[in-house]
Order: sequence, then C-alpha cells, then structure tokens
Amino acid sequence: MSALGFCRECGNMIQKHYRYCPFCGDRQEPPREQPTVRAALPARRADPVTRARMYLERLNSLERRLIQLDRELDELTALPAPADPALLSREITP
Repeated sequence: MSALGFCRECGNMIQKHYRYCPFCGDRQEPPREQPTVRAALPARRADPVTRARMYLERLNSLERRLIQLDRELDELTALPAPADPALLSREITP
C-alpha cells in the first residue's frame, strides 16, 4: 500500500507518489521539510485565517510566475523580426 498525503492546494488525500493532484491538477512537489500537523490538514478544514494565508501565498506565487512570463515575453518581442521572405526570394541581378 502506498503512503498517503494531502494535496498542497485543495487538501484532498492523495498518494504521495502522485506528481499532480487528480482532484485539482496542482503539481505536487516533495516537501522540503517535514510538514507539521497543521500543514497536513486539508485546506477546507483550516481556520479562516490560515486558509486566507494559504490563498495569499498561492496568489503571490502566481503573481511571481506571471511577472517571470511577462519578462520572457518582453525578451522574445525585443528580438529582431525575421527578414521578409518576399525579399529573400528575389534574384539579385548584377
């Protein structure tokens, strides 16, 4: 029998070897440290302050990722445009 754990996002019980939660689809990563009993409790059973803190952490994480993606997009759009294919197909006459 596999070890069980909880999804870090939705709090549903899942097998620890799952890479993604089958309920919410959130990517599961191995814990960096031994979780406390409070951290292992499902999110829907957490008190409102703890739940709000968890949601705020998730929003901050998403905001950091969005900023990173925005920077990558800016870098890609700053690259020079490819040459016009119509100009490349013309023959040059001496």
